Amino acid sequence: MFSRPRCADRRVVDDRPRWSGAHYGGTRVHAFNVQSGVDGSGFGNPGLCCTTRHLSSYSNILHGQPGTDGWHLASTKMARFGRSSPEFCTRIKDPAASNGGHSLQDVALYARDDKLAAWGWARWRSRVSARLGGRHIRDDRKWIATRASCPVAQ
Repeated sequence: MFSRPRCADRRVVDDRPRWSGAHYGGTRVHAFNVQSGVDGSGFGNPGLCCTTRHLSSYSNILHGQPGTDGWHLASTKMARFGRSSPEFCTRIKDPAASNGGHSLQDVALYARDDKLAAWGWARWRSRVSARLGGRHIRDDRKWIATRASCPVAQ
């Protein structure tokens, strides 16, 4: 689930969110010089906060911006964009180094319950739903129960 563009594009190491996926014709840096914010909050810079454009709900305009409460970028410690699956898997399992001190159970609950995470799974207009019913939560629980093995780097 963390590999999907909707998630990875806002989990970046350089404070510049991305737009990617087949409908964009490739990957590109978010327009308007959007950045996570000089204060490290992930909510954007003064005068250009994420919530200036990403409101608490979706725009009804064709190709309008998505939205939900608290729109922001993830911490650079949780960067997924540009990292291999084995590297990200190792990082997400290490509470001290990269995930804000959260257990794997906390991460699974975040993926299930957080409003911004839920946006990533939701269907909207022509966008295909990424949600797998409750399957991704069941899969997370199985993964955690089997010691959360990571894919092997190739």
